Amino acid sequence: MRSRLDDVFVNHESLIFRRGRIAPETFSLPFLADYYKDPARYGWFLVKNHWLRRGAPTVACATWPIDTLSNNYYHWIADCLPRLLRTEAADAGVNTILLPRHYRNLAFVPFTLRAFPHFRTGWIPDRQKLRVRELLVPEREPANRAELREVVGRVSALADPAGSGRRLYFPRGDLARRRALNEADVIPVMRSYGFEVVHIDPADPAAQIRMSRASDVVAGVHGAALTNLIFMTPGSTVLELRHGHDIFPPIYAALAEAMDISYQPVICELAHEATGWDINHADLTVDIDRLREALDRLP
Repeated sequence: MRSRLDDVFVNHESLIFRRGRIAPETFSLPFLADYYKDPARYGWFLVKNHWLRRGAPTVACATWPIDTLSNNYYHWIADCLPRLLRTEAADAGVNTILLPRHYRNLAFVPFTLRAFPHFRTGWIPDRQKLRVRELLVPEREPANRAELREVVGRVSALADPAGSGRRLYFPRGDLARRRALNEADVIPVMRSYGFEVVHIDPADPAAQIRMSRASDVVAGVHGAALTNLIFMTPGSTVLELRHGHDIFPPIYAALAEAMDISYQPVICELAHEATGWDINHADLTVDIDRLREALDRLP
């Protein structure tokens, strides 16, 4: 399923709008629209898009496979690429994708788009908007097993073959949020169980794919790096360090099930008090004894 929006504007901030109203299709989660309920923010949106950006080039027909969370490795791989598959199947005559130009600086975006040669990409310049006569927005529904496997097959073909038998741990100590605050204690334990500590290079998505295809086990704190589990061989294992609050949806458990990967969570404590959506960004403290128990269960 998809929405068809007639005579709308899109901009480099990933917004879809018309006559001063932001379309609900802009947001992956309804509550994210609350940001613009603040009068000052909404007023600035109007000034920028209906006064400062008066002129706008026009595009006849295009697809919009993103939302305001899509500039993230997980959401791009697991949500946006399956949406392109649906557009290919349902609207074969549509061959233009519109994306904010800053997406071009995310190495995984132009890299994976090579797996979709049916489409050409129109990049929306910074601080500009485009008018679209007919905008097709694919349904924002979870990708099914067949869609994920099709994405994996296409994207994997862009990377060189790799070996096998590796165990990888993806640290997050150099990031600003959702870190294991006692990672200095975690890493020696991981190494004692044969894990390599691997820092993801976001500029080299092909290397991420090769490493994952060569791995029997990957482990890490809940975060985008674990998306690479979909490139692992069926029967491999992913170990996710995560807290037990519902604000963390079981997205990696669902990906693992779809790809026939064994999924093992290690439930951690929040390192500091947090409520609501802030829990999604909170740091964790890993229980080392619980971690060892999970590692002992690995094949």
